[in-house]
Amino acid sequence: MKYQQTWDLESIFPGGYDSPAANDRLSALAKQINALTISQAELDLVEDAPAFTGLQAYLTARNAIADGLKELDVFWSAHLSADFNNPAIPPKLAQLTTVKTNFDDLEVKFGKQLADLSEDDFKQLLSQSDFEEISFNLSEIRQQGPRTAGSSHREHDQQIVHRWFFRLEPSL
Repeated sequence: MKYQQTWDLESIFPGGYDSPAANDRLSALAKQINALTISQAELDLVEDAPAFTGLQAYLTARNAIADGLKELDVFWSAHLSADFNNPAIPPKLAQLTTVKTNFDDLEVKFGKQLADLSEDDFKQLLSQSDFEEISFNLSEIRQQGPRTAGSSHREHDQQIVHRWFFRLEPSL
């Protein structure tokens, strides 16, 4: 038996695979990643204690970007699945991959920032009610931080994929 799959991709980004809205979203995400890079460079987790409001803001922005990247990935991957022979779609996915790589670099730096926290400061962070829900995720990222920073790109990608599916947003 054969089933035809029908996706309403127009409800995500109108205009088909070359949707101006999807292209604009990718450009906006690239700019947001640049802004988040600056925020991350300015984020001093030791100084941010005890409330960790800077970290909360960072994670909120990080999650919005991660959600946007996933949405675009699904959008263009679905278009490619529907029209595998369309030569215009793979370049869209390649552009997305470039932007994702910049985001992945931030993820590695964030892991290193967590790893650089003293044990006492990290325990203080995890004791905050806003971070209880994601304490396991933060602990895992902290453990992976030093290894990820020195690992090969392939290992890095595998670790990013793992984190990609786990939201890192405190309850605000």
